[in-house]
Amino acid sequence: MPRWLWVYGAVVAIALISLGGWLLLELRDPSGPSVPATADLSAAGCTADTTQPDLGGGHLGPEEMVNSAPSLIYPDQPPSSGPHIGQVVRSGVFDVVVDPRITTHNLEHGYVVIWYDVDTSAEDLAALRAWAEAGLAGDYPKLVVAEYPIRLPDDADVVLTAWFQRQACEGFDTAAADAFLRAHYDTFGEAPERGLPPHVSSGNGVLDPEGQDLVLPPLDDVN
Repeated sequence: MPRWLWVYGAVVAIALISLGGWLLLELRDPSGPSVPATADLSAAGCTADTTQPDLGGGHLGPEEMVNSAPSLIYPDQPPSSGPHIGQVVRSGVFDVVVDPRITTHNLEHGYVVIWYDVDTSAEDLAALRAWAEAGLAGDYPKLVVAEYPIRLPDDADVVLTAWFQRQACEGFDTAAADAFLRAHYDTFGEAPERGLPPHVSSGNGVLDPEGQDLVLPPLDDVN
């Protein structure tokens, strides 16, 4: 057999094997990635995973901090972009209030930050914490879960945020959270400083809110 014919046959065989593998994946999951349908989200009490306006970035200077409550920096809260404090929060699930002017820096680093309301039920909080702890111990160390400093908008109990992305839920829904995390965790083309290592310990600009609220003045009215 001529050498060119043998090479041609090998190339064709590889192409057929690749095509077969692709078809097998399509047959196993014809819908592609597992993303809850709109009806499923509605039944779960969740909004769609929605792209938010670009509020820019950069670090807040001392004068900007003194004169700027979160609502003045982020007109539509919780933030998914915008100016932020130069420090970040360490990865973790916290039972305290954390300042969004700090966690927005985490978002810039490819984090997913999940907020819960002061009135979120104990059942939903337990489910959220168990889900997040499993992610932190597994493939998703860039996670922060904390209480939002003011009431979450539109009576939401849980709001998931990533750079430019936000989704609000009445309660905690595992399927919606899974889909949001897979779509936006350390995602290329979204977070400007994605790819940085997770912030797993305090020090060197990483703040640890464990045990006490991590908020800086001025703050918004909590009522």
